[in-house]
Amino acid sequence: MRHMITAALALAVLAGGSYWFTSWATNTCQPLDRLWGASGCVDTLEVANFSPLFRDTMSPVGADGQASLIGWQLEQNEGWSGPVLVRIDLDSRREIERFPLPMAQEFDHAVFSADGQRALLSCTTKRDCAEGGSAAAIISTVDGTQLGLVDEWEAFPRIFPGDPRPDVTFTPFAMVASQGRTVIEQDDAQNLVLIEPDDGRVVTLATREERSDVFAPRLVISPDQSRVALMSSFPGRKVVGDGFRIWDGLTGAEIASVTASLDYAISSNAAWSWDNAAIFNIRKSNGNVLIDKFVISPQVQ
Repeated sequence: MRHMITAALALAVLAGGSYWFTSWATNTCQPLDRLWGASGCVDTLEVANFSPLFRDTMSPVGADGQASLIGWQLEQNEGWSGPVLVRIDLDSRREIERFPLPMAQEFDHAVFSADGQRALLSCTTKRDCAEGGSAAAIISTVDGTQLGLVDEWEAFPRIFPGDPRPDVTFTPFAMVASQGRTVIEQDDAQNLVLIEPDDGRVVTLATREERSDVFAPRLVISPDQSRVALMSSFPGRKVVGDGFRIWDGLTGAEIASVTASLDYAISSNAAWSWDNAAIFNIRKSNGNVLIDKFVISPQVQ
């Protein structure tokens, strides 16, 4: 009898372990999810001792597979040690080099240029964020070299200075797409819409209810402006996983959507590959960040 009970317990433990492994392995970007191609996640790069910025922390990825992360260096058991630029190679899945950035301790915001070669760095709560009491700094994303200083303070800049932007009739949330032929905007009801200013055409991309969150839309326009991605992340206890939706920047037609498993938490912006074929998502992991590559296929669920 004792042997039967022991065997039953062993089988129960084995079954429980198998169920746990299968459940974990099918979560977004875990082994079985990648094997089956369920979410489109195909690869993950881990960057150690780095804390991302909340909104934009990763530049668009170049044709050479390289990109830059801007955030905070983490020292083991000592917390944040200073702003840093981390150059990475996503093709070879390695970190190339780190460069310290001369910004104030309140530094918390970055805006990348459309070509990904420069970034505007600022503070959302402090007017003298950069050297010499300047409000912001413009740096090279290749090596962190300071290219200029900005004196005019803006609390929450979204578009890099000099890059295309909608005219003043649109809200601060708006961004241009399709080489300026369309504008992606949040309307009065917090629906996300595509507007063609020349003929007044309006296409609803996502209703307020479909967006599910109350934050300003986290839009990422592809480098050639042909595609628009909306990232959705939900703090606290979740009833639906984080994810993203992608539309054609001219027609507003939906190209793809991904709803991740409940354990998957997007920590910052997504970044486009140079050919629009993939999206890279960032999530935190015990003082490190994981950068997941999602191949964009039509209507991935």
